[in-house]
Amino acid sequence: MNSEAQSVSRLHKKAMEFAGHAFLARRDKDYQQFVKFSRLAYEKEAEAARIAAGEDLEPTRSVLHRSAATLAFHCGEYREAERLISTALAGNPPDEIADELRELMEKVNFERNLKSANIQLDENEIQLSLQGGRIGFGLAPVQAIAARIADIERLVQRIIGYKNGHKYSDILPANIRAHYSLYLSADFIPGSFNVVLKLEGRQRMLPEFDQFDEILDTLLENIKLLDQGKYETLQQNISDPAYFRNFVGLARKIAPDGSDVSLVGLRAMIDGQRRHVSFERNKRDLDDMPMPKADEAANELQLADETLNVAGILKYADALETNQVKLLDEDGKKWTITVPEGLMRDVVRPYFDETVHVAGRRIKGKRRNLYLDSIDSPQ
Repeated sequence: MNSEAQSVSRLHKKAMEFAGHAFLARRDKDYQQFVKFSRLAYEKEAEAARIAAGEDLEPTRSVLHRSAATLAFHCGEYREAERLISTALAGNPPDEIADELRELMEKVNFERNLKSANIQLDENEIQLSLQGGRIGFGLAPVQAIAARIADIERLVQRIIGYKNGHKYSDILPANIRAHYSLYLSADFIPGSFNVVLKLEGRQRMLPEFDQFDEILDTLLENIKLLDQGKYETLQQNISDPAYFRNFVGLARKIAPDGSDVSLVGLRAMIDGQRRHVSFERNKRDLDDMPMPKADEAANELQLADETLNVAGILKYADALETNQVKLLDEDGKKWTITVPEGLMRDVVRPYFDETVHVAGRRIKGKRRNLYLDSIDSPQ
């Protein structure tokens, strides 16, 4: 092994050591140490990549650049990440790594545009940005944008209700929606679709919300925690199980769904400062997240451990059985789906009369009867 190869190996090993420390700091919620070790890992890996840049040894060369670019991205060094990705692609990376580099470049560009785009946000406004295979310059599928706007409004409503101490109910308290309106405008940034949503008070807001800053701050913070996998902190922020399920169910619908919408960004002006979060995790990555204890209805049921997946048309069951819906599967068989508290009105009801995929645990002793874990439209 020549001296340059030894240097690359030594630097990469040190970078991975720092990355390990960063992982532990993040697990222990020590943000200051997480930032410190993440930057040290980036600096060492970037140095290793620079030494290997002139070599034609693949896949080592492209793997080092991909690793360094990923660390640069997480440190907010977007320009450096671009350079590292471009250098890697200018070589001869294997196809699989080249695809990963292009995907990372999309994330870098999206994050950079989200952070620096010259869109003037006023107080009480939040910008929603989408990027993906079906997103063009000022062009996006109606369902992709309309559904997410509706779900953001539902999240806002639930934040107001939770913060004001309302017990969760599928029937939204009348004094919540009566105090604000949601307005929509569009802005264009190359490579993404962007809309600005404005919360406008109709009359005096609820006592705890004379200003909308706390609503938007809570929305962005909780989505950030969900995207980062900080479930314990998220559950501390939303201690009521029904509100927690509601938030996760709605946030999951807003999250990227794959190639059509690969990135979702939210930006707001809060206390005079611009804040932004990027939703990178695919909604299916959230399926196995730990949920709070089952609601009262589930406590009376015997649930099997295994999860079943069923596709079919969702139907409303009985007005007197507000926690159950019916699903007619592809073979014409009827399934009864028991819906946990917090999911019926905002998450399940919008799918009525549509084809859906349902994942749930089987209720013992009952044929074709599931306790809902997640629900999706087919891709």
